[in-house]
Amino acid sequence: MFDQINQKHMDLISKIYDLPLYPEKWQAVLDEFAPMMNASLAGMAAVDHIYVENHVNVVTSNVGPTFLQDYRSQFPPGQQTPFTKMAINPQRGFITDMEMLDLDDYGQYAQRPAIQWLRKDHNIFHGAASCLNLERIWTDILFVMYSADRGSITEQEKHIGNFFLDHFAKSSELSRAFRLLRARFDGALTALDRFHIGIFVLSANGTVILKNAEADRIIEQNDGLTVSRDDRLYAADHEQKGKLKQAIGKAISTAQAQNTCAETVMTVTRDSGSEPYLVEVSPIRDDDEIERQFRGALVFVIDPAKTDVVTTEGMQALYGLTKSESEVCKLVAEGCATEDIADIRNITRETVRNYIKQVLQKTGTSNRSQLVRLALNVNLPIDPVSNRD
Repeated sequence: MFDQINQKHMDLISKIYDLPLYPEKWQAVLDEFAPMMNASLAGMAAVDHIYVENHVNVVTSNVGPTFLQDYRSQFPPGQQTPFTKMAINPQRGFITDMEMLDLDDYGQYAQRPAIQWLRKDHNIFHGAASCLNLERIWTDILFVMYSADRGSITEQEKHIGNFFLDHFAKSSELSRAFRLLRARFDGALTALDRFHIGIFVLSANGTVILKNAEADRIIEQNDGLTVSRDDRLYAADHEQKGKLKQAIGKAISTAQAQNTCAETVMTVTRDSGSEPYLVEVSPIRDDDEIERQFRGALVFVIDPAKTDVVTTEGMQALYGLTKSESEVCKLVAEGCATEDIADIRNITRETVRNYIKQVLQKTGTSNRSQLVRLALNVNLPIDPVSNRD
């Protein structure tokens, strides 16, 4: 956090939540972000290892429309900026090119062909970047580049950039689902029923104005979450009801440039005793599909008991699971108990527990619910195009 937050910063945070529904606004957002960082340019590069529809490459408008094309055509990945190495060790927080390469001599750095091109053709030399996503499902890197006439990023500029990272990260995460819905079904909000996670869109006054079929199913269960007669989303538990209301309020005020809360993640207990719902509350903005100047909240609800949409495909490669760990991971995500897995795999319960411990450690999760959430991020539960009516 830095001590010079002003309304200009708050306004930009709000605009970042345009991006899930309007990815074409990335350049305009970066055009505002770069001057705040005193940078010559800013850019965003995202590579989705599961869905090619989610690849993103965009830079500020001042460097011209062919900048990225020229850069990629002249330099293969191994000769590009060192920030591509961030995919191996994701971390959030701006670091410099020299820090990434573990160099203390700018002479060595200056010999890189890509840096020579940037300096000669665009008067750019220094750079800094941060990963947004900390998991290995996809790689998204926010970067800034500085004029060759000045030094590298300052500590104050790092603090300013880091202030925005949680918001860029959440917006990028939300964008994956909406971009995929748009690519497959020619719409985002109009295709929410194709997305098998509960989704509630809440207006500026906190009322539910849009929800998908999975959200309807969750509400119909009347098992910990409900929508009142005045169209407000409530948790049955009194304490969780207050926390959910507060989370929704923070998300809405952030969308309105009055707060800085990127998301709230919480659980909601169920009267049935089933595993709690996983609830994520984030800001969202819209100027077309919902209504002009819409500033509200987006609520995702994951039901860990609904295992028919959960698949662990791809997690073995992403997280370095062994074949046995991968098979146990699949069974855990499907809701199988330790005893059931032992019977299915014909191994001891202690062996199953060891496998589960290894799976949770490698995936960075601590329980089945978090593992399910991760699996749903790896393989978004969205209908394939063949299921189009």
